[in-house]
Amino acid sequence: MSNISIEKINEIRNSVDIVDVISRYLNVVKKGKNYFAICPFHNDTNPSLSISREKQIYKCFVCGEGGNVITFIQKYKKIPYLDALKEVALIGGIELDIKSNAKHEVINPKIQVLYDILEDATKYYQTALSSSQVALDYVNQRELNSDVLHEFRIGYSLDDTKIIKYLKSKKYSEEDMIRSGLVIETESGVLKDRFANRLIFPIQDLQGRIVAFSGRIIEKSDMAKYINSPETEIFIKGNTLYHYHSALNSIKKSKKVYICEGFMDVIALFKANVSNAIALMGTAFTKEHLKTIRFLGVDVVLSLDGDFAGKTATRKLATVLENENIKISIVSDYEDVKDADEYFNKYGANKLLLKVQNPITFFEFNINEMKNNPLLENFEERKKFANQMCHYLASKDDIEIDYYVNRLALELKFSKQTLLNLIKKEKQANPTEVVPSNYVTNKRLLKRNEKYKSEIIFQMLQSNEAIDEFNKEDVYYSMPDDYYRQLAMYILDYYLENNEINEADLYSYISNLNPNDDEILKTLTQVISSHNENESTYNKDYFHRLIYYIKEIMTLEQRIDQLKEKLAYTSDNKEVGNIANEIFRLSQELKQKSYNFKK
Repeated sequence: MSNISIEKINEIRNSVDIVDVISRYLNVVKKGKNYFAICPFHNDTNPSLSISREKQIYKCFVCGEGGNVITFIQKYKKIPYLDALKEVALIGGIELDIKSNAKHEVINPKIQVLYDILEDATKYYQTALSSSQVALDYVNQRELNSDVLHEFRIGYSLDDTKIIKYLKSKKYSEEDMIRSGLVIETESGVLKDRFANRLIFPIQDLQGRIVAFSGRIIEKSDMAKYINSPETEIFIKGNTLYHYHSALNSIKKSKKVYICEGFMDVIALFKANVSNAIALMGTAFTKEHLKTIRFLGVDVVLSLDGDFAGKTATRKLATVLENENIKISIVSDYEDVKDADEYFNKYGANKLLLKVQNPITFFEFNINEMKNNPLLENFEERKKFANQMCHYLASKDDIEIDYYVNRLALELKFSKQTLLNLIKKEKQANPTEVVPSNYVTNKRLLKRNEKYKSEIIFQMLQSNEAIDEFNKEDVYYSMPDDYYRQLAMYILDYYLENNEINEADLYSYISNLNPNDDEILKTLTQVISSHNENESTYNKDYFHRLIYYIKEIMTLEQRIDQLKEKLAYTSDNKEVGNIANEIFRLSQELKQKSYNFKK
């Protein structure tokens, strides 16, 4: 992290208005004294992102994300804190001399050289494409016009040696070329271009850096149609989504992302003027993919292959995304072809655009699959399918249930009441907790101890006197070692340096000192969000009661828990008796102190 002073960070932050900056990225509306927008950090449907012009902070009452203008840009654009700081400085017209004031994040030179090799190779392949008539004929045949070639940086490998000579002229070592996955070494020790005589499709990571290639054969051959880079130090398939970085702006603008199976499908959609498509590149959908999609906070349209494997993958992926409360829809069958690429080649851009712009629901997808399944003429199979669909519908609201049950009854030839009874049983077997819209930050849902730790932090944010009392009473040492305790120490340190507390400045202070741990900032956001804007601030008597609770009650609870754990691993009868007596004594003491606290 940089060594930019907190004063400089605050100057940059104060040079802009958070409402104006967020309005550059989101549609912001004013409600009362605050502003609201659809939260981009989760799958939001009703505006839950609150933006305070007075406090110059934002917070989401659902997912808990929050911070100041710098942390907003950092999280929204998925860039390092220093880069977000530079962007805000540029907006505010503040000069920021990075060279003199800050240290850039240093990438290990052994890793950086791999990025450099693949970037230089991409440029070479792009240039080489124009010198191969065979390659030019192919791209023209496949309608890969200049816009497509530019967007996807498509190139061509002329033979198995030219790229190696070129990279050697750039002073890259043979060892690094092999490490990059671009070059292979034969048994006789000769280096060859892995992608010789193939059309080259560069693959970018989430930051837009070239990390791998896919090569397609363009002439008749017994060789594999596609070959891909092996996994390397900078390329992990499960972390990669094809075209993600290039499509990001379009995804944010449209609030929708198409997920395809392969990169040629993404290119087909792009040729049909759909620029917000990405691809899994034939890999399974991983936890890292889910994390990335969830961050986007947009609707998802699945456009996987139409064969059996593709439909199976669609069903699995749709289930995962719906379980994460991500709104999904599915491009219906590509009719007599397999995927978007083949559909474009057979029917053209206009028909493909019409197809993908009219997706169906997951329920309709399942109904369509049911109709295509000849086994469902069998009663037991229909009963099995009814149970599956009723399990699915049990998580839906009453309007959706009413609509879909009518459809399901018609298709399966079961009565509506029978299906409603099945759904009722599913709900009873898997009760869904009714959660208010601000469930993450609602005080009533916080555990008791967490609530009181949250309360004491909030009081410290409101009053210098509270911080003084916290410090004088040494409350810090009685708090459990968790994010609340760390947050309390950050508040105390900030206050001792600045003699006051400013919530927005505190975000910058913590980010500057601890850029790699979002949990403390999330805890701060949760504390702020768990109180109403107009809620009364510091209450001296209440604060002292909180101190009493943490120092007396919480400390006793921790001690009792420690003894119970010790008891579980003790076999000596005498020791067991001593521990049990001590637990009883402390429990009685805890009971009395809890009574005193409630009075």
